[in-house]
Amino acid sequence: KMITKQKILSAMAIVILFGSTAAATAPAFASTGNSGGGNFFSGLVEFISQKFGLDKAQVTTAVNDYRTQQKTTRQQNADDREKKRLDGLVSQGKITSAQEQSIIAERATLRSKYSPANFKDLTPEQRKQKMTDEMNELKSWAQSQNIDPKYVIPGFGMFPKGSMRRFDK
Repeated sequence: KMITKQKILSAMAIVILFGSTAAATAPAFASTGNSGGGNFFSGLVEFISQKFGLDKAQVTTAVNDYRTQQKTTRQQNADDREKKRLDGLVSQGKITSAQEQSIIAERATLRSKYSPANFKDLTPEQRKQKMTDEMNELKSWAQSQNIDPKYVIPGFGMFPKGSMRRFDK
């Protein structure tokens, strides 16, 4: 049993080691389904299960748990950064606490409506149109809430700061 734990820990170390590379390359190799052929993670699971003599289902579960944990952590970090930014705007008197709460709620709504998962099967032009639609919807929402749109950043943590244009008008 101790050897199995060591094997699982070793396998997880490999997953962590290659995790950043996989995160960057997975979209290029992603298959249409979770269980199938050819994507980076399925190849990694196969390699680890064979290399360490582990059950493929256990390795798959471990990799999926890790991916889910990392996604949750990234989203929480983005939410924390946005909350801090909004708190700063409230302290500067640029928005009210009520407006801050409205922005947070609207972010959650738009995050589900414009989920990146919904973009994966779109062409680049369709993705661009969806992002334009999102920004226009956000701008209209901000104006309806009497919030200057420049205080509401599009992307909601999905894009690095400065990677998308800000509302200037």
